[in-house]
Amino acid sequence: MSWLESFKRRLFLVIMASGTLSSSFAWAANEYSENTTLFTRVVFATVILTTAVLSLLLWSGKVPIRIVQELLYVVIGGVLLSVMFYALYADIGDELRDVSLFSMYLFLPFLYIFVFLAYEERGALVRSLVVFGLSVGISLPALLDPEQHTQVVAPNTLGLSYLAAVLIIAQLFLLSRLKESLTNTELAAAQMERLAKVDPLTSALNRRGFGEIMDGLIAEALKKNEPLALIVFDLDDFKSLNDRLGHDAGDEALVRVARTVEAELRSDDALARWGGEEFAVLCPGASSDEGYMLAERLRHTVRELRLSVDWSLSASFGVSTLSLGGTKDDLIKQADTALYVAKGAGKDRTVLYGSDPPDELSRSPAPFSG
Repeated sequence: MSWLESFKRRLFLVIMASGTLSSSFAWAANEYSENTTLFTRVVFATVILTTAVLSLLLWSGKVPIRIVQELLYVVIGGVLLSVMFYALYADIGDELRDVSLFSMYLFLPFLYIFVFLAYEERGALVRSLVVFGLSVGISLPALLDPEQHTQVVAPNTLGLSYLAAVLIIAQLFLLSRLKESLTNTELAAAQMERLAKVDPLTSALNRRGFGEIMDGLIAEALKKNEPLALIVFDLDDFKSLNDRLGHDAGDEALVRVARTVEAELRSDDALARWGGEEFAVLCPGASSDEGYMLAERLRHTVRELRLSVDWSLSASFGVSTLSLGGTKDDLIKQADTALYVAKGAGKDRTVLYGSDPPDELSRSPAPFSG
């Protein structure tokens, strides 16, 4: 469940709980003042029962929220319009008529607000205009008949209610447009921020995004006195691949390597395209031996990759580990130095900065558990 749907569920639960309580209070107040009829009792019972049942369905999570909001819109809208029709045309006293119309016009704006909270702007506008159009259609004959005029049913009062409804709907629509515009702006800004930290070709982190993660993980490792390993690797003879088979083949190699390596990593590890054909992997909690073994496993994985063109991939790896009091620059320089040694020693191999890799590690890369 998304955060937006979860928020809407909680919001609707509050709305329906408020509707149940306010309807119960209004029913009790009308009974106390003896302003109830069979129709008003049915109306109050319908609202209370509907909001209670929909609250239970929403709480259970078994019914989609769109169905709940549609039912609520239909029931509440139908109830308010029924009250209007009953108050205007039923054979009841002027006092009960005025009380019923006053209650209806008091709660109608809340229906418009609910609609703009529940639906996207166009759907909300259409549903609000449907309710407004029906209310005008129901009340207009009474407005045009002087014999039905009272203090509430009169050109000035009903005319003002029409104007108020139009202004409420217009303002809610403008606020909805503003909200959508702000939301789109925030989403665009978030997307731009994400793109600024991600390599567009491989979808791995770029140098900037990786650097920000490094800062946080290094600070945490130093604070907790925990190990941290950095692996940098470079695809061997990548320029020859581009020159002989074209940049499409080179792009395929970069994408395939990034996806394959990422699948081998833990969720806490970070992968970046460091630049050109060079990649970097940051492994929090990994010791020097564990970093070396992971690099060896990745090296063998890259060698097993098969491209759509006739070319055998390989990569050289350099591994460094964070020392007590070390910095990000130290970690990067040491990994780059180890990579340089691996390249100079014949490529397609792994070098751990500051020590020679044990023979058994070279022969048998073990799983990296961290």
